Amino acid sequence: MEEIEASRKRIKKTMEEEENLIEADEEAEPAVVGSEEMELLINGVLERIERFTQLVSELLEAGKTLFKDLTNEFEDRMITQDTQRTD
Repeated sequence: MEEIEASRKRIKKTMEEEENLIEADEEAEPAVVGSEEMELLINGVLERIERFTQLVSELLEAGKTLFKDLTNEFEDRMITQDTQRTD
């Protein structure tokens, strides 16, 4: 009889430990979900940074082209004015 009672106590203790482990796992899951959510947010920020960097590069190239065109136009006008003055 005592052996049966001791066996029941061991089984009950084992079941409680398993329940505690399951509860601990369930508590850990939101941390993983939060981590995944944080990872998605970080990836979104990185994508926005990449798009911004690309936009800045395109604007820089457009500015260089515009400046080059304006410089050429200015030189042409200066040459034209100088030619008109000398004539």
